[in-house]
Amino acid sequence: MRSGVEGGCQTVLRRPASSQKMLIRREPDLRRFEDGRLYFLGMRVIEDQPMNWQEKLETTRRFCEQDDSLENYFGTAEGAPIEFMAALRDRFPFVDDDYLSFLRVSDGASFDICTLFGSGCSRYRGVIVELESLADDLEDIPEWEDIATENQLIPIGKTAWGDGLLMMPDRQIVVIDYIHQIPGEGRTLARSFAELLGDVFMGPRFPTIVDPDQWTPDSENAWTHHLHQQGWWPEGNDK
Repeated sequence: MRSGVEGGCQTVLRRPASSQKMLIRREPDLRRFEDGRLYFLGMRVIEDQPMNWQEKLETTRRFCEQDDSLENYFGTAEGAPIEFMAALRDRFPFVDDDYLSFLRVSDGASFDICTLFGSGCSRYRGVIVELESLADDLEDIPEWEDIATENQLIPIGKTAWGDGLLMMPDRQIVVIDYIHQIPGEGRTLARSFAELLGDVFMGPRFPTIVDPDQWTPDSENAWTHHLHQQGWWPEGNDK
């Protein structure tokens, strides 16, 4: 499922804050006056804005340029063809603008246990190919038989165990077991594509892809260590 790497650095653009809250930190306020001496004037409060998904993606790409520890956990591609994004908008008017923005910089990607689809022109599977494949595979299940013609959901990715990641008409992202669930029964993973990337794939809600109640220290790997190191998923916040 995962192969290849593009992007990232050991000295990275890092803001030690979670993607959930603004970090407030204190730094010494030092001033040098005319006598040449450095005076301590107290502590000043600094507010750090959390990184958005674009900044996190670029930071991880830069990290990987100098460190191969994420080789089997993270991968991106060149941007998708403009024609594909226009066609996607025409077919699915509800498509999230952030998903299109993502496709402009990476035509699919892999984030540890999840893969995002694109146009199919890169090494990542195409959204339309996936949609048509689902229509064939699930044609005997009435609730799924019109999936390829109704255009009411976009299969934007998959988990490592085969569950689908669907973008719904309200732009929420749900994870669903195609065999045992029908449309509408999926579990909401994020309220938007930006939230999926920033808070789930590259943030403190990463365990929710599986089930936070089943997350244990043994579940940690190079990807989760990267999230901890960047401050995007503070250690000790495992739920």
